[in-house]
Amino acid sequence: MLRRLATIDEDFVEDQAGGQAQSGRGAQMPRWNFVAMGQVGLTGWRRRAAQPTARLVARMTGRPESEILSLIGAGFLLITLIDFLRTVDDVLAAGQPRVQSQGVPKRQGKQPA
Repeated sequence: MLRRLATIDEDFVEDQAGGQAQSGRGAQMPRWNFVAMGQVGLTGWRRRAAQPTARLVARMTGRPESEILSLIGAGFLLITLIDFLRTVDDVLAAGQPRVQSQGVPKRQGKQPA
């Protein structure tokens, strides 16, 4: 069964049975498994915490539980990435030499009157 994908190239269709995407010119392209990619972020306590929520959302929306789990996992991956980038930024900022401004020196604490 073929279904049309929303892409820029209108000749692009996906073969559901084979799991490979084909362009109209016959070139084989690997298909990304986004569900598996999102579920990578669900390990240990994160999976145990996400499963009841995913079950509830899946019942309410009619979407498969695996898709909901992958979205939650992608959220955890995004949080981890942001935390990592902030840490890298802090490390880079700590390594930068500090330049003293030319002018009035900064006051330390209260000055006597």
